[in-house]
Amino acid sequence: MELKEILQFKLGSLSVGNIISALITLVICLILARVLIRCIDRLIDRADKLDKTLASFLRVAIKFVIYFIVVMIVADSLGISITSLVALFGVAGLAVSLAAESSLSNLVGGVMLLIFKPFKVGDYVDTAGESGTVTEVGLMYTRLRTLDNKDVLVPNKDVSSTVVRNYDGYPTRRVDLFFETSYDDDENMVKAAIYEVLEAIPQTLKYPEPFVKINSYKSSSIEYAVRVWAKSSDYWLVHFDVLEGVRAAFKKYDIHMTYDHVNVHIVENDAQ
Repeated sequence: MELKEILQFKLGSLSVGNIISALITLVICLILARVLIRCIDRLIDRADKLDKTLASFLRVAIKFVIYFIVVMIVADSLGISITSLVALFGVAGLAVSLAAESSLSNLVGGVMLLIFKPFKVGDYVDTAGESGTVTEVGLMYTRLRTLDNKDVLVPNKDVSSTVVRNYDGYPTRRVDLFFETSYDDDENMVKAAIYEVLEAIPQTLKYPEPFVKINSYKSSSIEYAVRVWAKSSDYWLVHFDVLEGVRAAFKKYDIHMTYDHVNVHIVENDAQ
């Protein structure tokens, strides 16, 4: 059998010539695909600010797209209708997406978190009804460590669709506290006592300057607002030190801290 006859031999709707042409196309496409993937890998490696998890996901997604294009090109060289093949993949993709709707939502949410970065590992956040220090940002879940050392996995779809409160988003935070004293206590003495406490705590920042002012006049007390800045890492230390220090200072200067109480007066009836 001559070469021309061999190439014209048909297997179903495919000829040997079409199969050989498709194999050659496949080899060329695979070589080009590997070269392209290597170039993209180098670009991703040079992107220092790109999250490692996101970089890994991009590599997998890009490889999938490239090899999908290779399959389309080879199928076209075999005479297979690309439109039908794309429709088939579309139906299969729809079935998979419906079956794994929750997982895909988590995946999309994870990609959004890695791109926009509302928080990073080490930040203390409040989101989706959970609070804790971020220990891992994955494609499917965000891992938190709570203050009592519990490990919490929060689905990324919940994190990306709700409010995220990042307490370490900035290097400094403001500590807001309120204290109530008697109307009989001198206003200047109260302020001086509080300022003395704030200056004695080394973790408080000098700028912005501490703030102590009357906040409101209540039925049986005067309320003072205290605002002082600290590093985010020192927030709770300053918070508790101010609370303890102010109570001690008020006791030292005989300033009366008010509290809710009820006075009961007994009146004797002389007629009985």
